[in-house]
Amino acid sequence: MQAIQSDTTSGLEALRSQSTECVPILLECVKLYYSNDEVRNLAALLLTPLVTNTHVSEALRALKPGIQSIDSCVADEPLNNGDALDRATMSLAVFANIPALRQYIVDHNGIEDLITLLKTSAINSSVNDPTLESVLASSLRTLASVAVGNGDGDDSNKVKIMNAKGIKATMQTVKTHPNWQKSMVPEALRIVNAEVSTGNETLVENAVNQGAIDICVSAMRTAETTSDVEMMKEAISSIVELTRTAAGASLALRKGATRQLISMLKNHADDPLYSKCVHQALLVLQRVAKGNDQDRETLAKQKCSDVVMSVMPHLDHDEGDLISKQICASILSMVVTAEEAQKHMVTLQKVANGQLTDPNEIIMTIDVVSNLASVGENQAMLTESGVASSLVSTIASVASQEAGVNPSKSVILSSAVRGLGKVAKYTDVGVELNATQWVAHVLRTEADHDASLASLECIRDMSSSAPHHAQAFSEQNTVELVTWKMASMPQDQAIQLAGMEALNAMSGRLSASYATTESSRAVSDKIYNNNGVALSQTILTEHLIAPETAEMSEIRAAVQAVLVLESVASCGEGLSSEAIRQVLDMATAHLFGTSTLNNELKVQLMRAVVSIHKQTAALSPEAALDMDRKGVISKIITSIAKDTTGMYSKDMQTMKDVLSLLSTVTNALPEGTKANLKSNLALDLVSTAIGYYPVLVSDETNRLISTLVDKEVIGQYAITAQTHLDLLMTDGASIANVSALTASIETLASMSGALDASDTVVVQNILMMARNALPVLQHDCEPSKMQEKGISTLFDLVGRLQPTMEVASYKIDEKEALSFVEAMENTSSAAIQASAIQATTRTATNIGSIKTLAAAGAIEQLTKACNADTGNDKSAAEGIAQMTKIALEEFDQAGNELIIQIMEANADCNQLEGLQNCVTVLSTTDKGRDALTALVSKSSANKNAKVQAVVALSNRKLAGNTVELNVASKAEVNSLMAAAAAAPGTKGVVVMSCVNIGSASTARQMTDNGAIEMLKMGLAQKEIGDGVEDAAAAAAGGKAAVETLKKLISSSKKNNKTEGQTEAELKADQIAVGNKLRDLKIAASIAAALKGSDDPNFSNDCISLLQELTSLAGMNDEDGMGLDEDSLNLIMMSAGSSGANQDSIDNLMHSLANTSDLARSMISVGGVVDDAQVEVQLQDTLTALASISDTNSIAAVIDPSSGKTYYVNRTSNETSWEKPQELVTLERNIDRLVDMCEIRGKEIKDLDEQLTTIVKAIEIHSDKQEVVTKLITVINSLALNDANCTKIAENGGIATVLRALHKSITAVPTSSKNGVTDPQLALVIVQCLKLISRFAINDRFKRALAEANGIELVDHAVKSCLDIDKISQHGVSCLGNLAFNFPTGVERMVTSGVIKTLESVLQRWTTNVTVCEVTLVTMSNIMFRNDPIKKELGLTCGDEVVSILKTLVGETRVVVAAMRAMGNLGSLESNVNWMLKNGAVANIIAAMEHPANKDKDELIQTAIDVIGNLASVEDEDDDEESNASDMYRIHEAIMVQGGVRGIVNAMKGPCSGNSAVLMSSLETLAALSGVESLIMHHMVPLDLLPLLVDTMKQFDWDGGIMERACCLIVALTYFEECVDDLADLGVMNVLVSCLDQHDDHHEILHNCQIAFTNMAINYEEQEYIVNHGALEAMLAQLTKKPEESASMEDKERLQELHLETITTLTRLACTDEFSEAVGTKGMSEIMGTYDTHVAMNTSGTVEFIASLFTLVSQLAFHKDNLKYVMQSGGVKCSIQAIERFSEDSSVILHALQVIDNCGTASPDLAHMVTLEGGTKVFDHIISENKFEDCVDAAKSAKLGIDAMVRSSQSVKLTKSGQAVVQKNMLGHISSTHDLGTDALTEHKARVTRGNIFSHWGEGGQRFVWCTSDMTNLSWKKQDSKRAKDTKSIGLASVTEVVEGCRSGGHKKGTKSANPDRAFYLISKDGSKSIYIDLEASTKIERDRWVESLERIVEGVKNGTV
Repeated sequence: MQAIQSDTTSGLEALRSQSTECVPILLECVKLYYSNDEVRNLAALLLTPLVTNTHVSEALRALKPGIQSIDSCVADEPLNNGDALDRATMSLAVFANIPALRQYIVDHNGIEDLITLLKTSAINSSVNDPTLESVLASSLRTLASVAVGNGDGDDSNKVKIMNAKGIKATMQTVKTHPNWQKSMVPEALRIVNAEVSTGNETLVENAVNQGAIDICVSAMRTAETTSDVEMMKEAISSIVELTRTAAGASLALRKGATRQLISMLKNHADDPLYSKCVHQALLVLQRVAKGNDQDRETLAKQKCSDVVMSVMPHLDHDEGDLISKQICASILSMVVTAEEAQKHMVTLQKVANGQLTDPNEIIMTIDVVSNLASVGENQAMLTESGVASSLVSTIASVASQEAGVNPSKSVILSSAVRGLGKVAKYTDVGVELNATQWVAHVLRTEADHDASLASLECIRDMSSSAPHHAQAFSEQNTVELVTWKMASMPQDQAIQLAGMEALNAMSGRLSASYATTESSRAVSDKIYNNNGVALSQTILTEHLIAPETAEMSEIRAAVQAVLVLESVASCGEGLSSEAIRQVLDMATAHLFGTSTLNNELKVQLMRAVVSIHKQTAALSPEAALDMDRKGVISKIITSIAKDTTGMYSKDMQTMKDVLSLLSTVTNALPEGTKANLKSNLALDLVSTAIGYYPVLVSDETNRLISTLVDKEVIGQYAITAQTHLDLLMTDGASIANVSALTASIETLASMSGALDASDTVVVQNILMMARNALPVLQHDCEPSKMQEKGISTLFDLVGRLQPTMEVASYKIDEKEALSFVEAMENTSSAAIQASAIQATTRTATNIGSIKTLAAAGAIEQLTKACNADTGNDKSAAEGIAQMTKIALEEFDQAGNELIIQIMEANADCNQLEGLQNCVTVLSTTDKGRDALTALVSKSSANKNAKVQAVVALSNRKLAGNTVELNVASKAEVNSLMAAAAAAPGTKGVVVMSCVNIGSASTARQMTDNGAIEMLKMGLAQKEIGDGVEDAAAAAAGGKAAVETLKKLISSSKKNNKTEGQTEAELKADQIAVGNKLRDLKIAASIAAALKGSDDPNFSNDCISLLQELTSLAGMNDEDGMGLDEDSLNLIMMSAGSSGANQDSIDNLMHSLANTSDLARSMISVGGVVDDAQVEVQLQDTLTALASISDTNSIAAVIDPSSGKTYYVNRTSNETSWEKPQELVTLERNIDRLVDMCEIRGKEIKDLDEQLTTIVKAIEIHSDKQEVVTKLITVINSLALNDANCTKIAENGGIATVLRALHKSITAVPTSSKNGVTDPQLALVIVQCLKLISRFAINDRFKRALAEANGIELVDHAVKSCLDIDKISQHGVSCLGNLAFNFPTGVERMVTSGVIKTLESVLQRWTTNVTVCEVTLVTMSNIMFRNDPIKKELGLTCGDEVVSILKTLVGETRVVVAAMRAMGNLGSLESNVNWMLKNGAVANIIAAMEHPANKDKDELIQTAIDVIGNLASVEDEDDDEESNASDMYRIHEAIMVQGGVRGIVNAMKGPCSGNSAVLMSSLETLAALSGVESLIMHHMVPLDLLPLLVDTMKQFDWDGGIMERACCLIVALTYFEECVDDLADLGVMNVLVSCLDQHDDHHEILHNCQIAFTNMAINYEEQEYIVNHGALEAMLAQLTKKPEESASMEDKERLQELHLETITTLTRLACTDEFSEAVGTKGMSEIMGTYDTHVAMNTSGTVEFIASLFTLVSQLAFHKDNLKYVMQSGGVKCSIQAIERFSEDSSVILHALQVIDNCGTASPDLAHMVTLEGGTKVFDHIISENKFEDCVDAAKSAKLGIDAMVRSSQSVKLTKSGQAVVQKNMLGHISSTHDLGTDALTEHKARVTRGNIFSHWGEGGQRFVWCTSDMTNLSWKKQDSKRAKDTKSIGLASVTEVVEGCRSGGHKKGTKSANPDRAFYLISKDGSKSIYIDLEASTKIERDRWVESLERIVEGVKNGTV
C-alpha cells in the first residue's frame, strides 16, 4: 500500500497489469483477517483502482448456485461449493465498501439475490456447515454497506432493501441460526440502523412490520452477553426510532424489547459509559407506557417501576438528566396506578406505626413512596395521606432505639432520611413535624457513612425546597453539625460534597433566587465561625493540585466550596488572599478556559466568583485596583462575552453583580485613569445586561457607562450616524452603507447610558435620526444579517433613551408605532422582535403613546409574544403591565375600548395581577360597569377577561348597585353563558340574575348553554360555607339562582314570539325549558335549598318557584318533578324552620298531589320519612289490620245480568252494591303496607309481633287473592332484611306461604290447556315462589321446606303454570337455591321428576333469557359432584342446553350459564359423546366469536374451560387401548369443530391480555396435546407454536401463565417434529430464562426440566443445552437443599425436580461429545445430591439414588470424566450406597457399574478403587448371593479390576495411595500401555450406557442399550420405569447390522427417516426374520453404534465376547 502511495502511477500500473492474479490474492488475505476493520478498509482502498465490474459480476454469478446448494443441503452435510459461495459473498462485502462497485451490485440484482440467500438459509435452518456462518455474515455486511450508502441522503437503496423484505429476511436469519448470532447480529443491526435513522416514516413503519425490533432485541442480548457498549447504544438508538409510533411501542413490548431495556437499566444505570443508553431506554419505556392499559399492566409486571426508581438516584450528571428525571416521573405516573401508590402509602403508615418490622420491606416501601412523590399525580394524595409525617415518625422511632437493639437501624435511617429529602422537593413538610430536628439528630448520633451522607443530602434537599427549613436547621445548630461531620470524615469525598451542598442550601446558595436574607446571613456567619472557610479551602487545595484529571464529584465539591466562600464574603466577612487566589484558580481552571463542567455548575461558579470579587472590591479601593492590575475583571468580562449559550447573561444575579463589580472598580480608579480592560467588551456587557434586564438600569449603571465613554464622543457619533443615514438614503442601500449605519447605531446604543436629562438636544437628535432610520431599514433595504442587526439595535437605542425624556412630553407618532408593530410581527428575526418589544415597553410611558401603539396593533403583538416560546414573554409581559398601570391611572382618557383591550391582553397572557387591577378599577364606577358589560357580551373577547368581568359585575350587584345585562343575539347569549360558567363560586349565577330575559327564545338559548346546570349549582351553594364570607356568598348564590329561575320560568311561559318565530317554534322553546328543568330535577334542588334557610323571603320565593314549576310545560309527569321523600319533608317543614307561608306550602302540596303518587302516599302518612316514624306508622297500620273483624264472610259476586260486582255477607246474608267499610279499610291498610315496604322494606327491622300479624293475616284472608298477593308482597319486601326473613320463617311463614301456594295451585283449572288464566292468581303464585326462594337461600330453612313438601309443591307449580314465564323463572330459582349445598333436597328433586320439569321449561322458554339462565344455573347446582345425576341430566336436557347456547348466542349471561352447565355435564364420557355429536364445541366457538361476547373475559375463559373439561374427561373403563381410542376420537371431534382454532384466536383477541384467559387456554391446549397426528394436522398449522413461544416471552414474569405454558411445552415435546419446530422458535432460550426467573416455582422448574429431557433426544438441542447456559442452570438446580423445617411434601417435590434433572443429564451423557462437558462442569453438583437425598429419606430416595448412579456410571464410560468421578467421591458414594441400600438391586447394580467403570479404566484407578474398599464390596455381594444380576456384575467387576491391578507390575503405591511410575524394563513398550485392556472396551462402554433412538417399528423415541453381559439388545420407552415395558432380542440372533433405511421400513405414513442417520438390525427367530429399524440423532452417532454393534455381534458369535 505504501509503495503504491509513494509511486502512484507505476505502482498502480504494475498491479493493474496483474489484476487477474492480484485481486484474488488480496481477497484471500482479507478473508484471513476479515474481522479486522483496518484490514478491510485498507483492502477496499487498495482494491478500488484494481477491481472492475467483471470481478463484481463473477461474484454475483456465484450467488444463485449457492442458494440452490443451501436449499438442497441436509444437516451434518457440507455445502456443495461452499468455499466458492464463501469467497463470492466475502468479495461482495469488500466491494460494497467502494461506492461505484456498491451501486453496480445494486443495479445487477445483488440485493435481491442476497436477500433470497438469507431467506433460503432461514427456511432450511438445519444446515450447520460452518462455512454458512461466514456466508451469511458477509451477505449481511454487504446489505449493511448498501443501506448505509454514501451518506448523501439518497434513500433509494434503503427502499429497495425494504421492498425486497430485507429486514424480514435478516430477522429470520438471525433467529434461525442462534449459534451464529455473534457474527451476524452486528451486521443485522447496521442494516436496521441505516434503514431507520433517516427519519423516513415509511421506512420506519416497514422496518417495524418486518421484524426490526426482533433484531434489536437480539442485538441487546448479544451486547449484554459480550459487554459491547457500542452495540448496545446502536440497538437502543434503533429501538428509539422504531417506537416513535404507538404501534411500534406496543410491538416493542410484545417482542421483549422492554424486558431487555429494563435489564440494561438494572445492570448499568450507574455506569457513565451507558448514560446515553439509559436516557434512550427511559424514553422508549415512556412511549410504551403511553399505550393501552394492557401494555402498562405488562410493564408493571416486568418490574418497570422498581427499575425506574432505582435509576433515578443516578441521574445527576448533566443537563440531560433533568429530562430523564421528568421521563422517569412520567413513567411512574402511568405504570404505578393511583391505587397502587395509595397501597404503598398505607404500607408506609404501617412502617411508621411499627406494624412492619422486616427491614428489607421497610426500605423498599420508603424508596418506592419517596420516588412516587416526584409524580405530580401522586403528590396531593401523598400529602393528604401524611407521607412526611410517616417518614418523620419512622425516623423518630428508629433513631430512638438503643444501639445494638436493631442491627438494621442505620440502614433504615439512611433510607428514611433520604426519602424525606426527596419528598420535601415535591410535597410540604409541615413545621409542626419537627422534621429538621430529627434529621439533625441522625446526623449527630449516627457515625455510619451512609446515614451521615443521607442526613446531609436531606438537609440539602429540605433547605433548597423551603426557606423555613433552612432557617429551622440553622436554629438547631445544624451548620455546626455539618462542619463537624465534614471535619471528622476528611477523606470521604461523598461526605465532603454533600456537606458543602448542605451548607450552601441552608445559606440559600442553591435556590434560584440566590437572595441574601437575614436568615441566610445568619447561616453564613455560622459557617464562618465554625471552620467553614478552612474546610472549603482544604477541598479547593486538594482539587487544584490537578483539576484537569479530577473526577466529577471532586469538581462539584470544589464548586460548592467556592459557593460557601461566597456566602461568607456576602456577609461582609473578608476572605484571605489565599482564599481569593484559590477562587481565581478555580475560575481559571473551569471558567476562563475549557472545562467539563455542565452549564448549571458553570453558572453557579461564575455567580460565586463574581460575587466574591465584588464583595472583596467593595471592602477597599486597594483590592479593587489590585484586581484591575491583575486583569481579573478583564478575564471575567471576556469569559461572559465569549459565552455563546447565553447562560451567564440570562442569569440576572450574575449580571447584576458584574455591573456592581465594574462600578466598584471604576469608582476606585484615580480620576483621569481608565480600567485595565477592553472598554468595548465592558460596554457590550453593560449593554447586554440592561438589555436583558431593564430593571438594572440605574444611576450607577449610567455612571459606569459614562466612565467608559465621553459625552462629546456620543454627540460626534450621533452626527456620524445621521451622515450614514443620509448617505444610505441618497446613494442607495448598499451593504457598505447599511453596515456603516448599523455600526454607528451600535456605538450609540452602547454609549446611551451615559446620557441624562441634561443632554436633551443630543437625545432628541438621536431619536429623530432613529425615527427616520427605522422605515428606511425596514422597507428600503434588502433583508440581510446586517439589516437585521441595524433594526434591532435601533429599537434598543430608542428604548434606552426613553428614561432620559420627560414622560409626559414625548409621544410616539403613528408612523413610529407602525414600525414597532411591523418589527414585532417579523417572525423571521428573533433579534428584531426582541428589541422591538423592549422598545415598545420603554416607549409606553403616557396614555397618548399607549393609545397610538394600541391603534397600531402593539397590544396584540405583545400578547402574542407573551404566549410564544421565543424568550420574549417576560419583556412582553412587562410592556402589558406598564400599559395597564398607566391606562388605569388615566382611566378617563383611556376609554372603554382601550381598557377592554388591555384587560383581554392581561387575560390572554395570564397576568392575573394586571387583570385584577383592571377589574378593581372598573367595578367602582358606572362607566367601568358599562365597560365590563360590553366585555361580557362581546363574543370574540378573551374568556378569562370575561370571567373577571363577570366577577366584577357580580361584586357590584352584591354591593347593592344596579346591574343590567341585555343580550340581543344568540352569540351574545353564548358569550355571556361561557363567561358565567367559568366564573368562580356563585359569581356567574349572580350575573345571570342581572340578565333581562325577555322571551322564551332567550330562555331556551340560556338553557341550551347550561343555565339550569349552573343555577342548580347555585342552589347547592346555599348549603355550604362555614365562615361568614362563605355563608354570605352561598346565600347570595342561592337567591340569585331563585331570581334567575323565576325569570326563566316566567319568560318561558310568555307567548310573545320573537321576530320571525312561528307558534310551533315558540311552543318547542317553552317545552325545552320545562324538560331541562324536569330532567335535572331542579325541583329537588330548590327543595334542598330550603334546608337550613333562616330567611323567610328566600323560603317563600322557593315555594313560589316550585308552584310555578307545577304548571310549566314539560313538568307534568308522574314522578313529582324529581321530588323524593326528603324533598317533600323539607317543603313541609319549611314553615317551621324558616318561616315560609303555610298556605303557600299547602297549595303546593295540593298541586303535587294531582300528579304524584309518591306525594299522595307521603301526605297519607303525614309526611313520614325516617325509619323510626315508618316503624310507628307500620305498627299503627298492623294494629288496625289486626283489629278488623274477619272479612272471610264477605264475598264479591258478579251479577250475571249487569256484570257489576256486589258483595254478600255470608253470615248475615246481607247484600250491597257498595264495598263494605271493613273491606275498604282492610285494603287501604294493606295498600299502605305495600307502599311503605316498597319504600323502606329492607331498612325496616326489629320487627317481631308485626311480622306475626302479617303472617296471620295471610291465613285469615287466604281466600282473597288480591289481599294475599299484597300481603306476600309485603313479606317479600321485609324479608330482604336477613333478620326479618329469619323471624318470618320462625313465626310460621314457611308453612303459611306453602299453604297459600298450594291453595293457589289448586285453583288452577286442570282442564285449562294453558294453566293459569287469571292474572291475579298468577301474581299470587309468583309472590309465593319469590318468598320461598328467599327462604331457600338460607341453609337453615332448606330442610324445613323439603320436609313440608316444598320441593314437590314448587315443582308442581312450575309444571302446572308452564306458560307463565315469571312462574317458571321464580319456581326454578327456588329449586336452584334449594339444590345448592343440600344433597338431600337434590335427591328429592330427582325422585319427584324435577329434571323432567327443567327440560320442559327449557323447551317452553327457549328464547327467554332470564328463564334460561336461571334454569341452567339450577341444573349446575343439582348435578354438582353427582355423576348419576349428570348422566340423567345429560340424557334429558343435554340437547336443550346445546340448543340454547346456539339460539341465545348473543346473550352473554345465558351463554356463560349454558357453558358452565356443559362443563359440569362434560365430566362424564357418555355426556361428552352426545355433546360432541350435537356440535357442542362448534356452538361454544360460535359463542366465543360472537360480536357481543368476544371481549367478555369471563365468557371466553368459561368457554375454554369447558372445552378443557371435554378434552380431559375420565375414561369409564380400564381398557387402556380402548381409552386411547376414545381420547383420540374426542380430541379429534373437538379439533374438527374448531376448538383449537377458537382458543388460538382467543389468545390473540381482545382478551389476550387477561391472565385467566391465557392460563385456561394453555391448560386446555395441553389437555388436547396427546396425539401427534392431531397436533400436526390441527394445531401446528394454526401457528400455535410461535404463538406459544411469543406468549412465554411476553408473559415471562407471570408464574401462572408460565406454569401452564411449560406444561403445554412438555406435552408437545413428546413429538419429535414439534421439538424441531419449537427449537427453531428459540424455546430453549425461553426455558433457560424460566429456570432463572421462576427459581422458586416448582411446577415451572419441573416442567422446564421435563421439556429439556424430551428435547435432549436431538443432537442440536443437546448442543444448545451444553453450550448456551442451560446445563449450568440445571446444575444450579441440583445445589438446592431443603430447609430444616421443610415438610415431607416439600422434600418430595425437590426430589422430583432433581430426578428429572438427573434424567436430562443422563441423556446428555449418552453422547460422547457432551458427556465430558457434563462431567467437567457438574460432577461436583451431581455427586452432591447423594448426601442431600439420603438425608431426606423419602419414599422416592431409592429410585433417585438408582438414577443418580445410572448417570454417574454413564459419565464414567468417558475416560476424561473418571478423575472428576473419583475427585467427587463417586466410588466412595457408590460403596456407601451398596451398603445403605442393600435391599434394592437397582441401586446396587448401578453403583457396581460406577465402581467397575472406574476400576477397569486404568491400573492407577484400579488401585484407588481397591484402596477405597471396592473389592471388599464385591466379595460381600458375591458371598451374600442375594440378587443374581448383582452377583454377576460384582464378579465381572472384580475380575476386571484384579486383572488391571495385575497388568501393571511397574506401578507401585506409596503409603498415601499415590502412584509411583517406575522405569519399565521391557525396552520400547510405554509405561502407560494397558497390557490387559480389552480391545472391545470402548464399544462395550458405548452400547451398555445406551442411547436414545427413533424406533420406526414401534413409533416414538426409545432408550436402547446392551446388557452388561452382552447377551441382549434391549429397549424401552424413554421414561418408563417398569420392567415389563422392556423388550429385547438376543445379540447371538443378530445376523446383520446395516446402515441406511430398510426397504419397506423406516416409514410411518408420509414420513420417513433420514437415510444418513438410519440403521437396522436383522435378527433370526427360527425361520422368521425380525427387523429393528432405528434412527440416530446424528450421522456420527449412527456410525459409531453401527461399528460397535458389528464388533460385538461378531465377538458374541466367535466366543470372544
